[in-house]
Amino acid sequence: MISTIILAGGESKRFGSDKKFYKIFGKTFLEHIYNAVKQFSNEIIVSISSYKDYERIKKLFPDVTVIIDKYDIRSPINGLKSSINHCKYDIVAITPCDTPFISPSVYKFMIEKLNEYSATIPIGDRIYILNSVFKKEPLKNALKSLDVKDSVRKILRYINNVLFIDVNILKSLDKHLLTFLNINSKDDLEKIYSNIKFLNINYV
Repeated sequence: MISTIILAGGESKRFGSDKKFYKIFGKTFLEHIYNAVKQFSNEIIVSISSYKDYERIKKLFPDVTVIIDKYDIRSPINGLKSSINHCKYDIVAITPCDTPFISPSVYKFMIEKLNEYSATIPIGDRIYILNSVFKKEPLKNALKSLDVKDSVRKILRYINNVLFIDVNILKSLDKHLLTFLNINSKDDLEKIYSNIKFLNINYV
């Protein structure tokens, strides 16, 4: 059984508008993520930074649990610390809302490989901690040792027995590694448009 945390509390300063509600190919970033993670999740938690988006998200996705960040600082660690105790299940998948075209197959593969490990984390030109799968208790214990202002990479200081998965291995599941295509600005949308023929979605 899998709990998935969607981190959607960022400020979107570089993007210029709230990314989670920005539409691309007829759906918001958050809708794309939701549609992907529901294929492998038994529970979906959306982490946001303020109450102003709560009703809108619940109207769009009545089955999700919406968690408001505990602290008045926008950071992935804040979202994780705020959400982890609400996870019902022993395996926790994580995704940010600014990688809207994640592959469910990639996450299913990481879940299958978890076994005796505390986490399965993709690694390429960087470590993709925010597109990873964890055992709940090791992640929960690691977060207790971290401040909300800390970098997510500090999680690795407190979690042993991690399986790092080379992203090249994942190309058999996600040929162009769109799972890790992070959209930080509207200029980055060109990366999506240039890969449109590889996206298994309907668009207008």
